[in-house]
Amino acid sequence: MNASLFTCFGQRQFHPRPRRQLWRVRLHVEQLETRNLLSFGGTPYAVGPTVTPTTTEPEAEEHIAVDPNDFHNLLIGVTDNGIVRLGRHFATAKYAFASDNGATWTERYVPIDPVSERLPTADGRSWTNTQDPVVAIDRAGNAYLANLYLNFDPVASAIHENGVYVGVTSIKSLGKLATQAGSGFTAAHTFPVVVNADPNTPFFEDKEWIAVDNSTSAFGGNVYVSWAHLAGVPGDQFKGNEQILFSRSSDHGETWSAPIEITSLKNWQGGIQGSQVAVGPTGEVYVVYADHFFDGSAQLFLSRSADGGVTFSEPVAITANFHTLSFASTYPKNSWPSLAVSPTSGDVYVVYADQPNKKVGAEVELIRSTDGGATFSAPAAINDMPVGQQFMPAVTVDEAGVVHASWFDTRNSPSDSSAYDIYATFSTDGGATFRPNARVTPNSINVGASGFIGDYAGIAAGGGFAHPVWSTGRYDTRTGGLRTATLTDDPPGMIVRGISAVPARFSTWDGALGAATPDGRGDDFATIFKSPAPALTASVLAALRAAPGPASSVWPGPGDISLKGPTTVSAGARDVQPLPPRGEAASLDQVFTMIGWEEGERSLSLFRPSVKPLDWAPDWLAGDMLPDTVLPNSAFAG
Repeated sequence: MNASLFTCFGQRQFHPRPRRQLWRVRLHVEQLETRNLLSFGGTPYAVGPTVTPTTTEPEAEEHIAVDPNDFHNLLIGVTDNGIVRLGRHFATAKYAFASDNGATWTERYVPIDPVSERLPTADGRSWTNTQDPVVAIDRAGNAYLANLYLNFDPVASAIHENGVYVGVTSIKSLGKLATQAGSGFTAAHTFPVVVNADPNTPFFEDKEWIAVDNSTSAFGGNVYVSWAHLAGVPGDQFKGNEQILFSRSSDHGETWSAPIEITSLKNWQGGIQGSQVAVGPTGEVYVVYADHFFDGSAQLFLSRSADGGVTFSEPVAITANFHTLSFASTYPKNSWPSLAVSPTSGDVYVVYADQPNKKVGAEVELIRSTDGGATFSAPAAINDMPVGQQFMPAVTVDEAGVVHASWFDTRNSPSDSSAYDIYATFSTDGGATFRPNARVTPNSINVGASGFIGDYAGIAAGGGFAHPVWSTGRYDTRTGGLRTATLTDDPPGMIVRGISAVPARFSTWDGALGAATPDGRGDDFATIFKSPAPALTASVLAALRAAPGPASSVWPGPGDISLKGPTTVSAGARDVQPLPPRGEAASLDQVFTMIGWEEGERSLSLFRPSVKPLDWAPDWLAGDMLPDTVLPNSAFAG
């Protein structure tokens, strides 16, 4: 959170949190780690327009999640300081939901009691502040919003009761935000993870993170939260000891286990922070965090659980000592890590910002483990230009194993840290190489003399798209709000899905392409082709472009779209490659190709019939579905 640094009309709203003066003393800086050099090549992201999901300002500390069942659904959490409650601008978490791949959004605050103007929770308590939102979505259709809740006394400038809570709702409910009162997150379903209920508590819970287990393991469906626990002295929770704690839920966030220690409680006095939790494809759980030292260096540590978060390994260092950020700025910055695990390979990715030495700018480093966190590669900078400062990164890995990362970047104003842009890149080979950096923001963000721009940002990805989130951060003038954009990787590529992804009524646009059978299950349409598929005719392309749904936001790119060659998308096409480990790679000469859409999504779907290959009677529905497949950029022209 860095709750102390949330500003209000230029004044600190919370007790200032000491930093280097309280860090654990180390007498010398150990030799800094060696670095790998990455190769950058290929086509960068195609960047969509910047979108403003919310209407209030100022905002900061933003995070985003994508629905693993439908990549059109996106959920954002952000801390808002624009609403006036209890006579003041108390920080209040807000969330926004989109069901159209990030084109349009509906926003709402966390539950606010209309009479008391306080923030109620399921345990009967109420609060003045909530912040540090982090979001997640599971395969069962549940959405989660983790927050810090606290009671703040502005007169005494003191934090009293505080705790970590998780709100739970459904994607279905979020889809009704614009039309139905009472939908979305409610007080009755905002559950406590840990609460310090004594008004004079010396404890403070900070910087929580949430992850869900979307694997098919025995732990699938579990929900995990990690956070920093500060054990201070009465009247000042920020002067004392600190540790990373962890809790799990096996009932979709309704109840939580007693916190367990990832690190022991030691007199590190604010030096251990920034934990994140992530889950791998076999249900393995990882927690990463940063340990800072008095001399300005830091080191990242990782702990792993193989039993669904019941026990964890002793944390191990995954970096050597590195310099934390020291470039001049009016806002605080950190070297906290961002963590992601590939759902296909299980590889672990960590990105963080460091400053290789005091004379050069900050860089965004990536390290990777291919052995379950036992060893990590040497860090490699994923910013392709050393000019300016690169910091506050976020990383994610999509369902196809593509690594996506975004960060704040001053390369366009290298001598002025008050003006920065958002940049992003991706890797399709597990982090061995990356695409050239793409500038996401059309114009630089100018934060002026703002004393706060947030402690973290986020990025989510799925279906061939990535969605970074950031804020424009003018807390000095009480302006600056949440922003996002939709990035297309490997444009104009496309996701090829199993036929179950298109539960539609089937029709045909061109009689030469063969018959189609209606099944009456929906209002959308698709076209079935016999194998081998003929070239797409002009009438089919015209129908695709005219079909319901925003073509420019889901079908890759606006304008004319055509396929290379007459048989590129057909049975036996070498460009159609199944993605392991989702299932058997069937012989492609037995595959039929379908072009269709559901709720605006254009997609290619592969289907292997279990009955007569050329018989388009209704019994084709009994066929076997093929694994999700990616059709690469090489299959498309224009």
